[in-house]
Amino acid sequence: MKYQVDVQRLPAQRVAAIRTHAHVDGIPRTMARAFEELYEHLAASEIAPTGPPTAVYSEVDEDQGVTVEICVPVAQNVGARGRVIADELAAETVVTTLHRGPYEGLPEAYEALSMYMQEHHFVPSGWMREQYLNGPPDASPEDFETIVQWPAVIVPNNAQKLVQHPAEI
Repeated sequence: MKYQVDVQRLPAQRVAAIRTHAHVDGIPRTMARAFEELYEHLAASEIAPTGPPTAVYSEVDEDQGVTVEICVPVAQNVGARGRVIADELAAETVVTTLHRGPYEGLPEAYEALSMYMQEHHFVPSGWMREQYLNGPPDASPEDFETIVQWPAVIVPNNAQKLVQHPAEI
């Protein structure tokens, strides 16, 4: 799949969130339960989501699993209840792309972001995010749309800098 990669500045975003840990093969089930819990809490609190559901991945390890913050953007703080907490995603510059298709293809999107960062002198500066524009049960896997965002900062390429010395008199 061909990916178009962009750089964007994301504003800080309030979220209702659940932080959890899951083994890699249990991520879909863990996320489905967490999103259900979040949306139930928002409905009971009469708070409308302001954007697509999001997952922020940290501590990714194929053997140990992942720590993930499963989030729903909101305009106001939500009260904590059970596993649901109020949090804020930091304002960040991200390298981003849109992945179309099954979640199993997401590593290709991350590879495209990694290649872009290498070619344009960026380094990762935070945890990877995925925003789910659609998904089960509203779309079939071939039609899933996921925005992949990787916080990054540009690092000057020292090899391309010219060092200018004052002319000797």
